[in-house]
Amino acid sequence: MARSSWNHGADRNFVLKPLLHIIVATYVLAPLPNAIFSRCAGRDDLMSDYQGGFADAGYFLTGLMIVTGFCLPVVLAHAKVVRL
Repeated sequence: MARSSWNHGADRNFVLKPLLHIIVATYVLAPLPNAIFSRCAGRDDLMSDYQGGFADAGYFLTGLMIVTGFCLPVVLAHAKVVRL
């Protein structure tokens, strides 16, 4: 039995709407680890170039969230979960 064409748009919106919310939330929350971990780094020495492990972890998590926000739609489109 063939699928009707009117339901095709509803299925697509069902997947795209939560995906859009996840992508926007990823970009909005991306600077948060950087801000939190830079406070924990304890930059007492003004002349020091090394910021410590906490700041590096914050940079890593921020970069990870930005890459995830960019690559998640690409991977889902490749897996044909969403159509662009």
